[in-house]
Amino acid sequence: MGNVQAQVGRVGTIGRRNVEVVKYLGEGGSSFIFLVKDTGTSQSLVLKRLVANDAMSMELITNEIEFHRRFKYPSIVEFVDHQIHKGRSESEVFLLMEFCPGGHLYDNMKKMGDKRFSVEELAKTFRALCVPVQYLHRQEPPVAHRDIKLENFLKSKSGAYKLCDFGSCVEGPRHLTTKEDRRTEIDIVEKRTTAMYRSPELADIEGTAMFGNAVLTEAVDIWPPFPPEGLRTSKYSIPTGHGYGKDVPELLKRMLCEDVDERANIDEVLACCDAVLASQPLPKRGSVAKSTSRPGSGSNSRTNSADKAALVGNVDGDFPPSSAAMDLLAAAAPAPVTPHSGGGFADFEDFGKCT
Repeated sequence: MGNVQAQVGRVGTIGRRNVEVVKYLGEGGSSFIFLVKDTGTSQSLVLKRLVANDAMSMELITNEIEFHRRFKYPSIVEFVDHQIHKGRSESEVFLLMEFCPGGHLYDNMKKMGDKRFSVEELAKTFRALCVPVQYLHRQEPPVAHRDIKLENFLKSKSGAYKLCDFGSCVEGPRHLTTKEDRRTEIDIVEKRTTAMYRSPELADIEGTAMFGNAVLTEAVDIWPPFPPEGLRTSKYSIPTGHGYGKDVPELLKRMLCEDVDERANIDEVLACCDAVLASQPLPKRGSVAKSTSRPGSGSNSRTNSADKAALVGNVDGDFPPSSAAMDLLAAAAPAPVTPHSGGGFADFEDFGKCT
C-alpha cells in the first residue's frame, strides 16, 4: 500500500457511477478509504475498498453490501453503489457511499480538549446515536450491528451524526446450538468487531445496548471504558465526581446489566434519554415495552429480487463465489458488465479502467 497517494486523479466505474479519486483518507481494519468525485455531477462521495482472499471473507463482504444497501434511514450513511472485481486468487470490492465531511465522533471529541459535554448535550448526542440502532433492532427479523463505537458515527454536512460500517451485522437472535456454531461465531466476532466495545455474550440483539454503554461512557470520559481485550466480568465501578447527577450513572448501570434479559433494550435507553432531556425521572426498569413498529422508511430486511439482481450485476471475474453469492446467482441472472483485468490494488488496475 505504499503508493495509494498515486491513485489520486484516477477515474473508474463503480456500478452506475464514474468517479475520480480526489484524496486518500486512510484505512481501517481491512479496508482503504478514498474521497472521490462523481464525474457527472461533481458530487463528493466516499469509496471504500476491501479485498476478499477466500470464500468466507467474500461472504462477509457480500453480507455488508446486502445490509447497507437496504438500510435507508436519515441517520444512516447512505449507500450509493458498489462494484466487485473478481480474480482467480482474490476479489476486490468497492463500496460507494455518502461523504460525511465532519469526521467521526471520536476525533471530534478529542478536539474538545478538556471541555466535556453538559448533561443536556450528552443526552442529545447519545440519543441521536441510539436512533439508528433502534431502526436496526426494529427490522424483521431484527438486526444487531455488533460494532457500535464512536468511530462508526460520522458527522454529515447537516451536522447530524450517522451510523456506518455494517460489516459485523447479523440478523438475530442467533441460536448457536453446537460447538462448531459457537467456534465459527467467535472467529467472526473476533475478526469483525472491536474487543473493548464487545458485550460478554456474542450473538444477541440486546448485546448492542452493551456497546451503547461503552459509547456513552467514552463520551463522558473520552477514554475507552473497558480494557483492550474487552469486558470479561460484570464487576465495574463508576468514578465519583463525574458531575452528571444520578440519572446518567443509572442509565449506565441498566445498560451494563450482565443478565441480558434484565438489560435495558434500545427503547428503554431512548426513553431514559428523553426523560433526562425533559428533566423527568427515569422510567422504571423494565417498564418500557419493546416496540415492534418500524421507524421511518426502509425495505424489509429480506433481500428482494431487485436487490439480488443489482448485487449480482455488479460482479465480474472468476473468483470462487461464496455460498451467499451462489444464492444470489441462482436467484437472478447477472447483467452484462465490461470485463476488467485482474490487478493489485497498489496499481489500481481494475479501478483505473473506466468503461
